[in-house]
Amino acid sequence: MLNHSSDPAQRNTSLALVRSEVEVTLEDGSKRRFRDFFSMKADCDIPAGAQILHTYGDLSDSQLLQTYGFIDAPPAAATAAASSKKQSQKHRKKGAAAAAAGGEGFSNPHNYVLLSMRVLLDAVRVVAAAAHLWPAKKAQQLLSAKLSYLSQRGLLPADNPDQGQLMITAATPMPDDLLNIVQVLMMTEDEFQQLQQADQEEQKQLQQQQQAADAAAGSSDLAAAAAGQPSAPSLDL
Repeated sequence: MLNHSSDPAQRNTSLALVRSEVEVTLEDGSKRRFRDFFSMKADCDIPAGAQILHTYGDLSDSQLLQTYGFIDAPPAAATAAASSKKQSQKHRKKGAAAAAAGGEGFSNPHNYVLLSMRVLLDAVRVVAAAAHLWPAKKAQQLLSAKLSYLSQRGLLPADNPDQGQLMITAATPMPDDLLNIVQVLMMTEDEFQQLQQADQEEQKQLQQQQQAADAAAGSSDLAAAAAGQPSAPSLDL
């Protein structure tokens, strides 16, 4: 039986597509030919009784549970709990074997959680009110302006930015986009105005640079066109 492991270091098999034709002798002595098939090979010596490990795909624990009815090896905390003094010697040996197999200290890197923007905005409102970051009467107007700003910068969807979701993965528990969104949402009114002014100045400079580049390109085209014009023919009288 082929079992799954989310830890590449614990897998002991490899799967490859073989695009050729081979003849195989079956248990009853008959022969059969196969073309274009998958071949799985052991990458190392696998002791008798050990699990044959490959991967069922880059799936989170919740996807594994929903699809196959199990989750991957538990992290260190769960393994330590499984080896507590309350358990029998037999169970402790099983816990030690699981740790040796790579369960301890490893968690599924494909786990993720979806953070609702509504939950994030509620947290921002609570923290802002406790820290008195802005007047309560301006809270909704200021947050709406910030959501519009973030959607214009591509950090939130243009339609209903307050209803989006952010994915937080085990590999990147604090993505840059989330940090940028929280930083903008937690700005005071003055800080947000300064950010908008800085962006406007940057946009103005970029427009001026583009206009200068377009003007220089136009002048070059005119000069090239003038240099390529034939001279007026002379008349011999």
